[in-house]
Amino acid sequence: MSGGPSPAPWLDLRPSQLQRHPADGWVLPDPMPLGAWTSRSLAGVIRAMLPIGAAGAPVDAATQAEVDLAVRVTLRCMQPPLARGLMLLFVLLDLAPMWAAVWRPRLGGLRRLCATDGPGAEARSQRDAELLEALSHCGWGALRDAVTAARAAILTAYYDLPQVQRAIGHDPLPHLRDRIALRQRLLQGGVGGPADHLSPSATEVAAWGRR
Repeated sequence: MSGGPSPAPWLDLRPSQLQRHPADGWVLPDPMPLGAWTSRSLAGVIRAMLPIGAAGAPVDAATQAEVDLAVRVTLRCMQPPLARGLMLLFVLLDLAPMWAAVWRPRLGGLRRLCATDGPGAEARSQRDAELLEALSHCGWGALRDAVTAARAAILTAYYDLPQVQRAIGHDPLPHLRDRIALRQRLLQGGVGGPADHLSPSATEVAAWGRR
């Protein structure tokens, strides 16, 4: 992580402050450094998993690069064993055309997902997207969960991009204003209600376990 709390008190956050990373006293972590092989694997899985043509949302190279950066920041925030596991998963999915060719010959082949250059690149990209979709519905639960985990990391980053939100007509600012105002109310001694959708406290969870 590139730093700890800054001198700025996070209690200064007001509903009018809606930057992507408000001045709440914390520094955004540096992206996780990846080796050349893993970096190419992540790029290939991102390319195959982005929802092409979804409501006109962008999937160009610049958008893919932003998703790549966001995923690497997420990896930095994770516990090291989990981050390494997710990086290994990206590599395994990048190699999916090879090991999945046994049961999906039409979609498989001696290539990686990141190998999308040259003649027929667009057709290969489409087959790769179909392959990952097929894997997410296969009969092996562990493999389905693995694909879902990779997709969650990638699509969470993708749909958090402002240009994607504009394309699909989603405006997160009203929700952000409401949650910031709620935090201020709670810090001033207020009590949350059912409409606030607050997570249960550790004490409440422990009490449920004793029932």
